[in-house]
Amino acid sequence: MPVKDGQTWAVYSPLHMVGTVTSGLLQGPTTIDSWSTSIELSYNASGEPFTLATPLKIIDLNVTIQANIMMPAGTMSTLLVHPFTAPVTLTPANATLTYTDGSETTVLGMSGTLTTSVQNSSTLMLHNSAATSITVHPDGSQTVRPLKAGPVDLGAADDNTMLRFYASGVKGADGVQIRIAGQEVPVLYHGASDNFPGLDEVTVQVPRSLAGSGRVGVELTASGQAAAPLYINIQ
Repeated sequence: MPVKDGQTWAVYSPLHMVGTVTSGLLQGPTTIDSWSTSIELSYNASGEPFTLATPLKIIDLNVTIQANIMMPAGTMSTLLVHPFTAPVTLTPANATLTYTDGSETTVLGMSGTLTTSVQNSSTLMLHNSAATSITVHPDGSQTVRPLKAGPVDLGAADDNTMLRFYASGVKGADGVQIRIAGQEVPVLYHGASDNFPGLDEVTVQVPRSLAGSGRVGVELTASGQAAAPLYINIQ
């Protein structure tokens, strides 16, 4: 799952890169095996470009692979969740290898075929995009607004405010808990998302005692794991 994401982009890291580098600067093909890979993907109507940056250590040289790559449209079919395997042709126009020994630097165009593979993961995570505040009023009506539109407003004293987060690794987990500002809050739902196949949802009730808390952390634990906290503002 992505370590960061937005409505039209996601960053994956670390990824495992294996293969060989062949260059006149090296004595024959050199095997690489690196976990330092990071890719950033974005989406538009014509295709799905991503940027890949991989620093590697080969013998006494530091090597960085930098490639701006356009995947065919439809390769990644679902926002935020991108399991795919696809070959991508690299050309010197959009990919480079930078070699440096600490004093001299050489930048070369790169060509070849990159086989890219991103799989679903069970890593526990709360996603910082598309989180929603839902306020249920006494007459049964609801006010729904994305958290990125502004602080969480707990409304009037007789309103009931909930927060819905997208998550990963929650479906089927035991002991799902959410803490806001260090206070455990009631979990109303945790499980698969109806909106994004492959994602989970967690919905919690926000106690009125948290009104005026300002910037606070939201911490998710499930099956003995703890996700990295995300931060919201409560007015």
